[in-house]
Amino acid sequence: MSRGNVLLLFGLSGAGKTTALRQLERKGLVDTSPKFTNRPVSSNHDDSRDFIFCEDVDFPHIDVLEFESYGHRFGVQLQEVSKSLDAGRTHAIIVGSSAAVARFRELYGERVVSLLIYCDANELERRSRMDSKRSKRWREIQVEIDGFYAQLGAVDFVYDATKHDSDGVRLINTLSRFGGANG
Repeated sequence: MSRGNVLLLFGLSGAGKTTALRQLERKGLVDTSPKFTNRPVSSNHDDSRDFIFCEDVDFPHIDVLEFESYGHRFGVQLQEVSKSLDAGRTHAIIVGSSAAVARFRELYGERVVSLLIYCDANELERRSRMDSKRSKRWREIQVEIDGFYAQLGAVDFVYDATKHDSDGVRLINTLSRFGGANG
């Protein structure tokens, strides 16, 4: 590829966005960078890798594309995205709403590719039972599902994460349709 893309991973809580992102990272197919956020720190070991935690008063406003997701602020480091694009690489970012997709399209136009990470409701419920935090949130996730499908106009491609894909082959095949993965 002669120029990079901005790959936006979009989907419901528990659908597999982070798992898909990790598969792409492990294969060297995308660049990523931590996002600023005002959400609380969780016990997830990837938190320090994925986020720069800050209070609202300390939230940066320069060189950051800010969006809201799940009631919290997030900010993408635009200089990191630019480094990837300038090197002809794809920069992948998890976003939580079609509004965030629209903001990225305003900045990067045709270079933005959104990928819906889909997982059917039965599998989401099964996964939520395995995760104590999500099991408490199952009713909230059901409400999220109802509102989510109204946002699908922002989606370019769909990847079904209901089925196991430990090596990421199905994900990479989905992405190869737009030529958006590095490599």
